Amino acid sequence: MPRGIGVALVCEARHRATLDQTDALLILDKVGRGDAASMHSNGVARYSIRYRDLHVNRASSSILPTLSAAALFFSLAGGRTVAAQDTGIHPTIANDQICESCWIDATKVTTISGPSLLLPAQVKSDHRGRLFMWSQMDPTTVAVYDQTGKKLATIGHEGEGPGEFRSIAAMFVGPGDSLHVYDDALSRVSVFGPENFKLARSARLPLIPWAGGVLRLGPDRVVVNSLVETRRGFGLPLHLVIPEQDSLVRSFGRLTRRVLPGEQGFLTRALATDGDDVVSISRYQYVVEVWDPETGQLLNGFERRPDGFAPRHLHEAVSVRRNIPPVSYVSDARVDSAGRLWVLVQVPSKDWKRHVKVVSRGSEEAAQVDPIGAYNTVVDVIDLKGAVLIATARFDTVYPSWVDSRHVYSYREVSGLVPQASIWSLQLRSP
Repeated sequence: MPRGIGVALVCEARHRATLDQTDALLILDKVGRGDAASMHSNGVARYSIRYRDLHVNRASSSILPTLSAAALFFSLAGGRTVAAQDTGIHPTIANDQICESCWIDATKVTTISGPSLLLPAQVKSDHRGRLFMWSQMDPTTVAVYDQTGKKLATIGHEGEGPGEFRSIAAMFVGPGDSLHVYDDALSRVSVFGPENFKLARSARLPLIPWAGGVLRLGPDRVVVNSLVETRRGFGLPLHLVIPEQDSLVRSFGRLTRRVLPGEQGFLTRALATDGDDVVSISRYQYVVEVWDPETGQLLNGFERRPDGFAPRHLHEAVSVRRNIPPVSYVSDARVDSAGRLWVLVQVPSKDWKRHVKVVSRGSEEAAQVDPIGAYNTVVDVIDLKGAVLIATARFDTVYPSWVDSRHVYSYREVSGLVPQASIWSLQLRSP
């Protein structure tokens, strides 16, 4: 059985003179960091409660990013959820391509298979063509392969010591083909050298990234999509961090809609950069915003509604009987050297009902979704400055994320349930 992930909500209440003036913060934390309620000397009460156990399975694999719990402002007196910030309204760009003769071409580059590839959560490539993968089934190691599928090495193992992991959350390839691996359980980033994959250094990460939401900016700075407990940064989804200094420089961004209980996924973002600015995309709304991370200023914003993308309440369960399909979402994005934004969007396939197994539990209906068959991937290429659609294409193959600046990966299980991962090249073509 896949491992369960225990999470807890820690309710921090700052008590004032009357109950009407009491406010509360819901803070994401791991179970085990403290279960007992305690009153600190500064008058802050902390209560840790068990929220729920999440079990990773084929119906909720890494292809569908999930958020176990997230920060909300909650009024103890009124008992109502409110937004952390005023939401903005952006124009929706048209579905018509400005380049009518352009198309997006997908070409398979290589395919590798093996039991260690089961349910890859992330796949990255370095300049030498080596592939780095970690799996939801074992988020304590990173497997290294060459382009032929030969396994070259295994990085890390379970533990809390140097070079060890408890729960990998994200990774990326840095300068000189160094590998940066983020562990949310240890709140740590570990950097491994390119030659022998030995640990070069590690640093504390002051924030836990949501759904792999880490973006590298320059040699020492990263932007993290997460939650902070500071009054100035609370409710803001993006945070500029210097891991080597364990320093939070600035919080910025904003909510793109009001967040209701059960809809914490609306706080998650897909992140990209043109080298200077940060592109933040609300995963479940497809709202694109461009931010200056140095000033926290919003530079541009727009919405996109490709065919098949239907925003809805996240607490609505998939239902064949009521014709409620799997939720649409943005899984990844990047900006190319020409300043074009490439977005991977997962939308329900036209035959999604064939890939949903209905399980009856008394009078209730539960659905187990095959994330491979129930989804298609829409690839959008957008002119960021002009906020116009250059080209778009819909593929039957599911491409969860970018491997590098040109490649994506797909996953399936072939005969005998043998895991198989393929690397594809995506290119914008014109006559």
